[in-house]
Amino acid sequence: MALPAHQTKHLSTLVYPFFDTTLTLSQSDDGDSNGTALWLGAQCLSVFLASVLPTFTSTPTSNPRRDSRTASAFPGAVTSLILKPVGTQIIIQVSRCTRSLTSAFAFVYINQYAPAIASNPFRAVELGSGVGLSALAMASLGWDILATDTPAVINAVLKPNITRNAHFLRGNVHVRALDWTVPPEEWTWTDSTCVASPSSSRSTSTSNSSSSVSASKVNPDNSAEDSNVEDSLLGPPFDLILTSDTVYAPNLVSPLLRTLRHLCLLSPSPSSKRKLRLKYSHAPLYLALEARDPEVISSFFAQARNLWGFSAVRIPLQRVRRAMARGGLGNWERSEWEGVEIWRMVLLNVDTETTVSYNS
Repeated sequence: MALPAHQTKHLSTLVYPFFDTTLTLSQSDDGDSNGTALWLGAQCLSVFLASVLPTFTSTPTSNPRRDSRTASAFPGAVTSLILKPVGTQIIIQVSRCTRSLTSAFAFVYINQYAPAIASNPFRAVELGSGVGLSALAMASLGWDILATDTPAVINAVLKPNITRNAHFLRGNVHVRALDWTVPPEEWTWTDSTCVASPSSSRSTSTSNSSSSVSASKVNPDNSAEDSNVEDSLLGPPFDLILTSDTVYAPNLVSPLLRTLRHLCLLSPSPSSKRKLRLKYSHAPLYLALEARDPEVISSFFAQARNLWGFSAVRIPLQRVRRAMARGGLGNWERSEWEGVEIWRMVLLNVDTETTVSYNS
């Protein structure tokens, strides 16, 4: 069983069980950066997302893995989902549990969604990926994810951890630097090392090979695809935005919210996927935090609502508790994760004039 993060700060290497996968995570608690160690928010968010997001596999299997994860994006009380491409069709094997029918399996053919899903797998972006637990969790579900952080964190723990665990993953993980303090108008999606970085950091990362970070897709054989790098870079629109343990410093509240809003604006819900899973016009955002400083938390949500146009709903504690039990964290005492909150945030509809495009 995984232990709460505060009990393992002294360990440089963590053997971390996540459902049927065991991850190996390096961390550093040397005080240089908050992002180089594991935190409780990422632990709770990763198991929660595993309980509410569909699980995808890109290759047919004669004995699909069955688990207890809830695919709430689909109708009914779905507790297991495997996506299997068969010719031009997508077969979804689901396990349902209803009042009248328990543990009955059905095969659902959804031709109308096959082209969108098969050619464009669900994709997510994470801010402040740190040691990479949440990104690895998403990729283990079959999602493609862009994991972002500062160059220092990427070089120290994030990229090594992604590479070390790549052979466990169903989806692809891309790693690039994204500094929240950089205005969105200065972002680029064609740079192979960063989306947004101060000019000094970018100059260093491109001129010094020892500090450069490959943003190429990490494959199961731990090799990067060097050809057509620009075409292979994972960029918007995204289907989901996530971040954890990133609301702690007053001076970073506004830059973080500006970054989150811009990613939402870059990620309108495609009509085909909106019918399938989205209720809103932009990609939803999941945020996990530890309520250590009430003033910072209050300021964050006040600015999110009044200045940046977000609505926010806290996930009920009971739902989080159930997800933790399914994810192997059910033996934790409540005191071990006291203060951890998970929020779902949505950017409210904006005028067409404010909608931005995905440019280089």
